[in-house]
Amino acid sequence: ELRSAGSQRPVAGPPKTPAGVRTIPVPEWLCAGLGALLADRAARRGDPVTPDEPLFQTRYGNPLNRDKLRANVIRPAYGRRACPRGSGATTCVTPMPRS
Repeated sequence: ELRSAGSQRPVAGPPKTPAGVRTIPVPEWLCAGLGALLADRAARRGDPVTPDEPLFQTRYGNPLNRDKLRANVIRPAYGRRACPRGSGATTCVTPMPRS
């Protein structure tokens, strides 16, 4: 987990409380896609993927800034999905087909 305090750079560490520990089920198709993303990243830079590198990162390999992600990716997505602004949803999710 990455935590930041104010304008400081995020630091890796455990969640502050047990409530911060989450288990999120990930469908097989997403695992395959993320595996392909990681394999492509490793091939392009010529180094293996390390367990502590951020999954979602900038083009320079730094962790994504959550505020910039929210402002530049998630909020604009509201206009492209069926998730009205003010609905309380943090992100819009397209239903997964059952396999």
